[in-house]
Amino acid sequence: MKPTIKDVARQAGVSIASVSHVINRTRYVSPRLVAIVEKAIRDTGYTDKAAKKQVQYRVGQGSEIALVVPGIENTVYNHYATALSRGLAEHGLLLSIHISNDDLTRERHILGRLAVNKSISGIILAPATDSPKVYAKIIKGNIPLICLERRIDHPGIDCVLSEGHQAIYQGTEHLIRAGHDCIAFIMEDRKLVGGDERLEGYRSALRDNKIPFRKDLVIRVDHNNHPAAGEAIRQVWAAAAPTAFLAAGNKLTLLLATVLDGMGLECPRDVSIIGYGGEEWCAFARPPLTAMQMDADAVSRITIARMLEKIANRAVGRSELAETRRVPVRLVIRGSTHVVSRGPFGEKAYPPEVLNITESERHRLRRGNFKVGISFHYSGTAWKRLHESGIRDTFDRFGIKVIAVTEAHFDPQLQVTQLESLRIHRPDAIIAIPADDKVTAKKFKSLARETRLVFLSAIPEAFKQNDYAGCVTVNERESGRTVGLMMGERARGRPLRVGCITHGAPFYGTLLRDQAAEQVV
Repeated sequence: MKPTIKDVARQAGVSIASVSHVINRTRYVSPRLVAIVEKAIRDTGYTDKAAKKQVQYRVGQGSEIALVVPGIENTVYNHYATALSRGLAEHGLLLSIHISNDDLTRERHILGRLAVNKSISGIILAPATDSPKVYAKIIKGNIPLICLERRIDHPGIDCVLSEGHQAIYQGTEHLIRAGHDCIAFIMEDRKLVGGDERLEGYRSALRDNKIPFRKDLVIRVDHNNHPAAGEAIRQVWAAAAPTAFLAAGNKLTLLLATVLDGMGLECPRDVSIIGYGGEEWCAFARPPLTAMQMDADAVSRITIARMLEKIANRAVGRSELAETRRVPVRLVIRGSTHVVSRGPFGEKAYPPEVLNITESERHRLRRGNFKVGISFHYSGTAWKRLHESGIRDTFDRFGIKVIAVTEAHFDPQLQVTQLESLRIHRPDAIIAIPADDKVTAKKFKSLARETRLVFLSAIPEAFKQNDYAGCVTVNERESGRTVGLMMGERARGRPLRVGCITHGAPFYGTLLRDQAAEQVV
């Protein structure tokens, strides 16, 4: 015998009316009671009937909501169409989809027909322009209107927007924290309020991080005109060589990635990319693209709730104030951005492969009888042993003598004394890692006037570029970022409390590493 709604009510210990309200969503029911009824539905096997009862579509007048978007080949609007259709069905409403192709004439024709269609009880619109004059008739009409992801520049129109300013600010700052200060920004060459907000997000992040805004790094393109857009991107690359590109739209992201790949640039080795929209292909690109991911489900839920409210107010003649709701955008860090390694004065880092020593230079080194001293901050780790071994092996090939190796047990005063001892041997160079950037600075300054200094990982306080020969280190920001990402993967899907154990001494290299890890976490 098939279960009935009475069986569900008996199982749940509630009235038949309460079960009906849960199934049909015709009245508010507390979450606790909903859970009890839904469990009873499953336990009694009433699920098939409940599913059929849940969708009771309206027919005739006011039975549809119209969605007018540029196109659904754009996966963002595709997501919205799916989420809105599913959500509206729960209220017995159908979603009709209309494609404007961002063509004002076509859009005007669509809106004109929707305005006189008695089946349409509301319009959700991604407008082709922000000009209120274009939409004067629909604004003055009596049909509920909500703008989606774009805004008409009129205070009386409801809007539901992803937080574009916040998203671009976050993406720009992520690149800045990774050491990028030449960041190209690609956006639509049309006047849209959303576009202006995203540009301001880019400018604000630069300003807050004391990086000058450069007009020549803002690329305005028509994403439908691929040849011209591609040429604009290539021109900026040739003129400014940005280390990173930030796209302000989902189609622009694909366009940018395609153009840069066609130029033979490898991401992220040659250039970093952050996209916008968070389409599925971003996760499957090679490398997977870091992107600002919009929350289509949250935007759709808010849009539906506001539309139902507007329809109800219209039915009783109640006036209302327009609202603008903004939904946060999440930055999803993947593999398309790299950390730029720079010295304390902003110097560009170079890999050891660029240090090519000619044969004549080899002969001069061997004939020079050069001698070098090494001053370590500490010796009780494999790090020190490996570095000393590498230094000695390299110097042996060129006939350079290591006269002494000292280590200070993290005691900066002891290191000062040891440096004075090395100085007596009149070395041609000293390789050192300061035990303390401040305490040892005066002694290193004195030595800089007598010999060449090469530092490992850190530069003493108050040193200028001409005070030392070079600094050798790893990409500390990248190391910290990697640790942060590993911690994030560990925490994915569950809360995690993170502790950070840092060095007691403020070493430049370890400070960068710690900051990068904390920022990513």
